[in-house]
Amino acid sequence: MSTERKPFHEVLVDLIDQTNVETLTSNLPILFKLASTNIPKGHDEIVRALERKMAFGLWKNELELMKREVLAQKTEAEAKKANNVGDKTAVLMTVIEKIIAECDNIGSGAEFYPAIDRLHEIAEAVSQAKNKAEFDQAVKKLG
Repeated sequence: MSTERKPFHEVLVDLIDQTNVETLTSNLPILFKLASTNIPKGHDEIVRALERKMAFGLWKNELELMKREVLAQKTEAEAKKANNVGDKTAVLMTVIEKIIAECDNIGSGAEFYPAIDRLHEIAEAVSQAKNKAEFDQAVKKLG
C-alpha cells in the first residue's frame, strides 16, 4: 500500500484542525509534544491553526504557549537562514577582495581577463549554491 507522506507541519495542522471540544483534553499532550519537536517549515500555517482553536476560548493559555513555541522556532529558522546568507555574503566579499588584488597584481596584461573570469565564475557558483555541498565546493575554488 503506497500512501503519500505529508510534510510534518501539515500533519500538525490537520491534528489541530481535527481536535474538537471532546478530543482537546486527550490531544493536548500530543500537541504540546509535537509543537516542541523540530518544525522545519510551515510555522505560519501552524500558528493560524492554533489561533482558530483559541477562538473557541478553551485551553486558550495552553494553545498560546504552543503558539509561542512555534513562533520561537520560526525565529530560529529565520536566523539560521540569515546566517547562511551571511556566509554567502562573506565569501562573496572575499571574492571581491581577490578580484581587487588580482587587478592590482596583474595590471592590464593578458593574464588579467582569465583571472577575473575565474573569480567571476567562483562568485557565481557561491551565489547560486543550493546546498552546503555546492557552497563548500565553490568556496574551495577560492584557495
